[in-house]
Amino acid sequence: MWGVQANPVHKGGCQNCSTTQSAAEAKPSSPPSVPLAVQNQIERIARALETANTKQPPHDDSGKRSADAEENAAYWAFWMVVVGALETAVTLIGVALVARTLIHTRRAADAAQQSFRAMVRIERPYVTARQFEISPLPNARQSGLGDHLVTIWGNARNHGSRLGLVNGFGIAQTIEKLSLPPLRPDMEANFTPQTVGPDAERDWSIPLAISHIPEANLKLILKGHDWYFYGYFLYTDVQKIRRRSGFAFSYTAAEPNERGRSSLAICGPPEYWYDEEVESQKT
Repeated sequence: MWGVQANPVHKGGCQNCSTTQSAAEAKPSSPPSVPLAVQNQIERIARALETANTKQPPHDDSGKRSADAEENAAYWAFWMVVVGALETAVTLIGVALVARTLIHTRRAADAAQQSFRAMVRIERPYVTARQFEISPLPNARQSGLGDHLVTIWGNARNHGSRLGLVNGFGIAQTIEKLSLPPLRPDMEANFTPQTVGPDAERDWSIPLAISHIPEANLKLILKGHDWYFYGYFLYTDVQKIRRRSGFAFSYTAAEPNERGRSSLAICGPPEYWYDEEVESQKT
């Protein structure tokens, strides 16, 4: 029997397709296609990520800015200190110059005042106490001393070039040290005006005052304790300006002089030898 063997016939009626197919199968396979729904989902995710990246806040550099601010503050603080030191130095220099100016001004004023005083002394009377005397004290060996009264005499000198009119005084005595400011007598007395010519002295023959000495003080004085007399003369110039001229004397326990009086010695402090205007009697 005749048998007939037939090759399988592929669709398309090509018998040689097996060779072509084998060759096609030998080629690398192409990537599989992504479904459209998956692609849409991927695109939405990508857009969401892009949007999130766009809205993300910028990098926070506040730390750097803070460091820069501190550095700038330190820099300007240094210059502020420098400027402040310079201002202080300028101020101190200015104060020193002002103080120096004031010192020189004060010196000039003092010199002018001294010149004025010298001129005034020439053009007006300038009366000062010159010498004081008291009546002798009893003998220390005398029993029953008791209280004692002393009589005080004094004279004055006019150092000025104009006539002076002495018309009053104040005087007191103490066994205490003379203190500052100068003590002022509680008692002031006026007497008949006595003229004292220019550059002349005036000796009063009448007692100026009588002073009471308690027995206890008298015993101390007779043993050598300090004893002071202080006060002032009142005098008036030709322009009727009344002035007060201070003085201070101390007891020396010297032998009585030719007039039978005990002389007192001029003493300090110098503040007791003042000369000041009391009042003006101009009408």
